[in-house]
Amino acid sequence: MDAIMGGDIGDETPHGRANKRVLSGVLGWMTTHAGEIRGLSASLPMLPQMTLMTDAQMRTAFASLDPLAGSH
Repeated sequence: MDAIMGGDIGDETPHGRANKRVLSGVLGWMTTHAGEIRGLSASLPMLPQMTLMTDAQMRTAFASLDPLAGSH
């Protein structure tokens, strides 16, 4: 996560664009599944609340961004 949340989020480098896309996807997953994340407040910014996600939720959120994740 440190590499994704580094200073290049959203800049015009390939990593900056990819990091923005990944982070946006995870934050979107959090918004959609807010009721499943214990202690999460939908009225507060999502990013600081990522630490409330369980390991399983993180894996699920990241897997949801991979179109091939369910094709095994």
